[in-house]
Amino acid sequence: MNYAVLHGAQIVNMSFAGPKDPLIERGIGATAARGIVMVAASGNAGAKSPPLYPAANANVIAVSATDAGDKLFAASNRGGHIAIAAPGVDIFLPAPDGKYQMTSGTSFSAAYVSGRAALMLGRNPALKRGEVRAILMRTARDLGSPGRDDQFGAGQADAFAQFVELDAVIYLEVPFEIIIKRISGRRRCPECGVIYHTSHYEKSTCSCGGVLYQREDDKLETVKNRLAVYEAETRPLIAYYSQKGLLRTVDGEGTPEEVDARIAALLEP
Repeated sequence: MNYAVLHGAQIVNMSFAGPKDPLIERGIGATAARGIVMVAASGNAGAKSPPLYPAANANVIAVSATDAGDKLFAASNRGGHIAIAAPGVDIFLPAPDGKYQMTSGTSFSAAYVSGRAALMLGRNPALKRGEVRAILMRTARDLGSPGRDDQFGAGQADAFAQFVELDAVIYLEVPFEIIIKRISGRRRCPECGVIYHTSHYEKSTCSCGGVLYQREDDKLETVKNRLAVYEAETRPLIAYYSQKGLLRTVDGEGTPEEVDARIAALLEP
């Protein structure tokens, strides 16, 4: 740690865990006195493990691990010292000999949070160690029991919330059958690039003579698959922003001018 600090490090990531070590504790104390942000993996010893160090040191940001479903990694340590959680299950990472591997563990969660801290300091180098910790925890997305808990701390690290203050989130509500009709009805001219729609242009050729075709992305099955992915991966954001009181729903049917007018009316002070 001393070497890192002497060479200009502003963040120390510690992806190791074990019993309290007097030498490491002294190093952490000295590093904290210099205002350096320290992040550590909580450990992979499971629910029955006692707090492991250096994560359990009060000067360190202790990180637990979550999976793709925002559930706690089964092997993740937990406890009152956990500050925040971050993705750490089935992470795709470089491996020796130019290969890649899927790996799990709180070490990767700690690195994730260290990266978030680095982004914060890159935008505002004047931030103090305690301020970095406070922002990470304040902007975390709450998981588990409401409020802080021993599994996720303040919640999952949320990089978007760290840097963007949202006034509102606009959700354009359009029935799936309308979306499918709009997209699957598009036809493109390969010669001049003009796009037509079968609802108001029934010819198979463009005015320039080019033969119209349907892009792969616009075909019925592709559109349905894209909507299925939306349902699984994106729709949950609607509930998320609704819970935060930011969601504004707008009827997305009609002309572009009509939809624009609805959005403008909704956003008027």
